Amino acid sequence: MGIEPLEPGWRTFRIQPQLADLEYAKIRFPTIKGYIDAAYRQSANGLEAQLSIPANTVAEIYLPRKNKSGKPVLRVNGKEQEYELRQNWIKLPDLGTGNKEIVVVYHP
Repeated sequence: MGIEPLEPGWRTFRIQPQLADLEYAKIRFPTIKGYIDAAYRQSANGLEAQLSIPANTVAEIYLPRKNKSGKPVLRVNGKEQEYELRQNWIKLPDLGTGNKEIVVVYHP
């Protein structure tokens, strides 16, 4: 599900799901810092992600960019958020820890 440590002890880790054509996926991933929870729902119009980031960690989050035309709109916990486009990925800034609801809307 694309969750991997970037530093010993899971202080920093990457979330980069390889969803392909799955409409829904969910995982609970145990680490020494606590559980990383991730659930994804995707359609032709966008992607929804529910993430839980353990305390005292930093997550690098990359979400797949399915629609290459136009710039997707990204919302985190209901607020529009800036991001970087890196090839076929949407790289989010550091969102801190806790529960995050992320919505990506693709424009036709």
